[in-house]
Amino acid sequence: MVIQSMHNKASQREVKPAASLWVCLLLAALLPSSLVIAQDSDCAQWQYASLSFVTETLIENEEARGVFTFVIWQAPNEYGIWNNNEPLPASIKKPLTEYFGIKAVHAPSLLNKIGSKGWQAYGFHANQLSETEKSEEWQFKKCHL
Repeated sequence: MVIQSMHNKASQREVKPAASLWVCLLLAALLPSSLVIAQDSDCAQWQYASLSFVTETLIENEEARGVFTFVIWQAPNEYGIWNNNEPLPASIKKPLTEYFGIKAVHAPSLLNKIGSKGWQAYGFHANQLSETEKSEEWQFKKCHL
């Protein structure tokens, strides 16, 4: 059925190199952080991470019947892939909401949690893949102390 087809499609997505996917935009103000964030000139070594958030809406008879999510988080010593909150084979085995300590699979909730851990967004790219599917991708950095 459509749901199984979407699940198979999301499970088989290819992860492409970050350099070919993202256009750099300054979005550091998007992620407030209670941590003191080092200025670029004060940091001797940066760590980098990326978040990919894909949503697809299931439409039946011109009504939205469900939303499917596919999330990839890559950071130093962290790599997770989730399909509708459930982990796929990767280093992170917990459901997305449990791993990040958020209540729902929702991009703003993820961004706020990532920002609270000192990550600064510096790149963003959004792509409308189809009438019902969109992809949003962020690049982050934080000073490695």
